[in-house]
Amino acid sequence: MQVLYFQKYGRTFDFTDLMLEPYGYCLLIDSVLYMLLAFYFDKVVPDKYGVPYPPLFFLKKTYWCKPKSPYTGNVPTSEWSHGSIFSDNTEPVPPEFDGKEAIRLNNIKKNYKMKSTEKEALKGLSLDIYEGQITAILGHSTSGKTTLLNILSGLSKPSDGFASIFKYNVCEKEHMEKIWEISAICPEWNIQFEFLTVRENLKTFAKIKGIPSNAVEKEVEKLLTLLDIKATQNTQANHLSGGQKRKLSLGITLLGEPQVLLLDEPTSGLDPYSRHQVWSLLNERKAGRVILFTTQFMDEADILSDRKAIISHGRLQCVGSSLFLKKKWGIGYHLRMHTNESCNFERITSLVKHHIPAAKKSGQHENELSYTLPLQNVDKFSDLFSDMDHQTNLGLINYGVTMTTLEDVFLKLEGNENIKEEDYGILHGGEVAGKDETEQDHLLLSDTGKVTVKGTELWRQQVYAIARMHFLNLKRESKIWGTLLLLTGVILAPYIIEFTTYSVWLNLQYEEIHPGLYFEPGKQFFGGTSGLLVINNTGGKIDNFIQALKSQNILMDVISGNIVSDQLVHNGAIKVNLENKKYRFTLMCHMEITNCYPVLVNIISNAFLHMFNSTAHLRTWNHVFTEEHLDNHLWMLMETYMVAASIVLPAFPPQFAMRSNQDYMIRTHSQLRIAGLFPSAYWCGQALVDMPLNCILLLLILWPWFINIGATNPQFAPSLIFCLVAFFLGYSISTVLFLYIIAFVFRQKKHTASFWSVTSILVMLLLFIISITTSSISMPYIRHLLSFFVPMFPVTNFIMSSTFVSAILSILLAYSYENWI
Repeated sequence: MQVLYFQKYGRTFDFTDLMLEPYGYCLLIDSVLYMLLAFYFDKVVPDKYGVPYPPLFFLKKTYWCKPKSPYTGNVPTSEWSHGSIFSDNTEPVPPEFDGKEAIRLNNIKKNYKMKSTEKEALKGLSLDIYEGQITAILGHSTSGKTTLLNILSGLSKPSDGFASIFKYNVCEKEHMEKIWEISAICPEWNIQFEFLTVRENLKTFAKIKGIPSNAVEKEVEKLLTLLDIKATQNTQANHLSGGQKRKLSLGITLLGEPQVLLLDEPTSGLDPYSRHQVWSLLNERKAGRVILFTTQFMDEADILSDRKAIISHGRLQCVGSSLFLKKKWGIGYHLRMHTNESCNFERITSLVKHHIPAAKKSGQHENELSYTLPLQNVDKFSDLFSDMDHQTNLGLINYGVTMTTLEDVFLKLEGNENIKEEDYGILHGGEVAGKDETEQDHLLLSDTGKVTVKGTELWRQQVYAIARMHFLNLKRESKIWGTLLLLTGVILAPYIIEFTTYSVWLNLQYEEIHPGLYFEPGKQFFGGTSGLLVINNTGGKIDNFIQALKSQNILMDVISGNIVSDQLVHNGAIKVNLENKKYRFTLMCHMEITNCYPVLVNIISNAFLHMFNSTAHLRTWNHVFTEEHLDNHLWMLMETYMVAASIVLPAFPPQFAMRSNQDYMIRTHSQLRIAGLFPSAYWCGQALVDMPLNCILLLLILWPWFINIGATNPQFAPSLIFCLVAFFLGYSISTVLFLYIIAFVFRQKKHTASFWSVTSILVMLLLFIISITTSSISMPYIRHLLSFFVPMFPVTNFIMSSTFVSAILSILLAYSYENWI
């Protein structure tokens, strides 16, 4: 405002004068304040997924000084110290695994409130999981498997009990960040960035996990080959099939060779070949690592895992190898017979019971008969089979014996009954997530690899990764660009139409006036007048001058003396006199001929150029006389345009600066956090794209105003443009950061970007009214308060003040001009 004032009244500008204006300070304070608030809210505001920091976390020493050693509190030494696991339900681990307890759970409980009731998802679960083994968690779909993985991944906090990973306490946020550095979690649902290709997804997560930039390509290439997804590496994730998305999720999990793998149904949706492929990958990587996975495929748990833990209704039922579980809870062996039509079922049953009295008939269907044989009667099987082979009249086609399966064990432990209890997954606000673990609002778990880049270098790498991801998202969102172009067109259209109309009108009035208009041979005007009359009053010859006139293709008559006819038969006349050896020219024009005098002057000038043998030729143009009030009208139009633009400008940033809402809705924000992403890196990466884009849009909208102000008084143009660019840069930064706060506070509201654009316009209208009101009633403290907390207000106040001052001056000048006329 100071610069505009100096520009109007011609006072010398000094940058120290600018320090008196509070708006720059307000925007600077806003930028710093909103960035800090974005970081703070990201840590303390409860998220649907994840455990928040305490409100005063920044006052704790442990936050600034990260733990360098694992948790050294009271950690149970073995599973047998857990009261909820009986020794006869747990198979002892081999001696070589003593002291290799990597994940320790002691009396873990998880309660969720549902209206007036409270439900238990985990009921005192205790378990040790060892390094170098693959452990499977089995249970029905609402048993609490996913809740357990949520606790281990840091997405949910246990209501009671203790859990640790490599002696780091999962209940401590500082310890959890250490766990994220060495662990990776594959969610049950495929959650990746849909707008990125397979390769781009892998590269983004590789950089976030801290894989060095020069090793990212090699790591990505290796996983593309191992998972057999090289053919789809350039396909966007939203165009992949379910199995291909699952492979991509597994690839993201395996990035960085994590030491701890937590996998929630990793082979769900894969074909048999791909399942075996994944099994081989996990078996190859189990040495020196901890692999814990959940599954509903009993054959997968039987083949892949070294130990199985069966959970039922939030309680651990048993732990051990397949052989241990089958011996402990198996129903024995299955004897299945294929019979013909002449089969005597009673004789066969009598024969089986004769050799094995404890045998039970388990099923009979048309041509099939089955019995269960106890484990303790294995020594009698040979006699039974011998009799069955020798008695050919039994009607048997063939028979076979199989050992009890893991599914038999599971069904026996579950009582083969319909489970009605619910698994209460991650909740928010005390609401139950759903009846089935697979319906828990697309439950999110994410991953992180073993970090090889740390500190500032890792933060910088993550910022660039998020910025690139955000840029690609915006680049591939055609709706965003359509909306931005529409808003730009709406703002610029009135100015372009007015300016184009004015320019066309001026061009129509802009024409060349030359001798051919009035003095060309054969052309007559009005009452038969034509040509040019040259009166030689020098008393001598002027042949050179006459010849120079003829060279311009002019019809003329030459007379000598002062005798001139009273009849007007010529359009114009030139009288040549000689005084003191100098020629004097007198011009005379017909009263009806417009612009005759400038044409005659041009004719004389070109005649002299010809006489001096010059090749130059002068041309004369006629331009409409623009009155000063017309220029004032255009200036007022520009000011009106600026007022309208300032009101619509805030509608732009919500279209791209509030994309974090979408990340929250599809739960990718929590996924990135668990992958080891610094909160500040997420917001800085977003700002690295949003701020320049907002500045470009501001320049695109305001360039007519900048040019108009700079052209009004050129000596102020450099300093003026510098101040305006600095001012609007501060506005752009503070506005984007302010929208980050708004997006974070209202992230649970599923409002579209268009909703926030309309809201921003309404807020600007309100600020416009406040700006006028506070100016008229002298309430500066309200203006200062709004300037410090609402980043749009300084710009609103600035534009309104500058435009109204200019508009008033223009009106006064126009009024004075009309009175003078």
